[in-house]
Amino acid sequence: MFERDSAFDKIFDTALKIYLFLSPVFFFRDYRPSFAGGLFFLLGALALYCVSLLTAPRRILPSPWAGAFVLWCLVRVFYGDFIGSGEWYNFWLSSAGFMYVFAGVLLYRTVYCHAHDIGQYFKPIVIICWLNMFMVILQCMGIDFMWAHVCSFSKSGFMAHPTQLAQYTAMVMPIVFITVPWLCLGLLFVMAVLKSSTPFIALAVGAVYYARETGAKRWVLAVLGAALALAAYKWEYLLWKLTTTGIRARVALDGLRAVCQRPYMGWGYGSFYNQVIDPMKTVSAQTGLAAPIQANCDYLHTAVELGIPALIIAGLFFGGIAKKLRGRLERVTIALASSVVITLVVMLNQTAIRYGSIAGTFVVLLALLSVRLEDVNA
Repeated sequence: MFERDSAFDKIFDTALKIYLFLSPVFFFRDYRPSFAGGLFFLLGALALYCVSLLTAPRRILPSPWAGAFVLWCLVRVFYGDFIGSGEWYNFWLSSAGFMYVFAGVLLYRTVYCHAHDIGQYFKPIVIICWLNMFMVILQCMGIDFMWAHVCSFSKSGFMAHPTQLAQYTAMVMPIVFITVPWLCLGLLFVMAVLKSSTPFIALAVGAVYYARETGAKRWVLAVLGAALALAAYKWEYLLWKLTTTGIRARVALDGLRAVCQRPYMGWGYGSFYNQVIDPMKTVSAQTGLAAPIQANCDYLHTAVELGIPALIIAGLFFGGIAKKLRGRLERVTIALASSVVITLVVMLNQTAIRYGSIAGTFVVLLALLSVRLEDVNA
């Protein structure tokens, strides 16, 4: 369809590998890691798009739901007010929030149109897993040359927060499983050290899906059993989070009230803190519970800020991908689908996609899955 230039193709492949390597671990030593990760997600996506312009695309992307989602998010920039801020700050915050949405869709389109020989992109992911595993082992031994002088977090590998490392590890576990299977044992050890229950549950769901699609029940069920066993010892904490006395349940209820008040267009970018989290500080002071700092549910966060239609459009996009997951699929395709499933489950009970360290790799894996499905259904 398009003329190829192998030299520029190699440049793009190298750039994408660099992006996958740096995306989860990029940081500035004197700045908040979450800010640095978000900045790399934004600027890295733009840089990768510029590199892609050096060569012709391998395929085109007709994606009406992705386009509709971007347009909806763009309209939200110019609609309504951001409570408690000046007009100039409102517009700046809305524009900044939209830029991350735009960068995510642009990254998806860039990878979809130019990626090939998908297996080569798994190498930086495996390397990151190796490095994180060794760093966690060192941190367990009291050796931490990464974050000791930057923040109070410990046992988080090369990533800035233990929860994000657990999310990333669970998300890429299927990729590691088809590349270096025995490394999964080390990654399970990492997740056990991190003690984050939601990634364990999401990993179990992904393992069930992988086992059902591939028939590799012996090995995958072993991973499933280990994941459930490691999550089981935190049942009391899980029960607490699901009860009305848990702070997350209170945040969820207040978030749903905010959605019901503005179900169509939401409250605007960055409004979740003012509408839900900030009022909860008073409740926390009265009840003695810890004050929340985030939504702990990407879907709820999106509904509050952008309205229910944004969730519906995103659901239609993923529904279109799910329809293609039929018939006999290769292991690589099933592994990519499992990674996407794991992340979508994590997003039910944690903030994941809003962190650049997770979002960058997730968007790339989603694009690679779309490439594989397009090739299968061609």
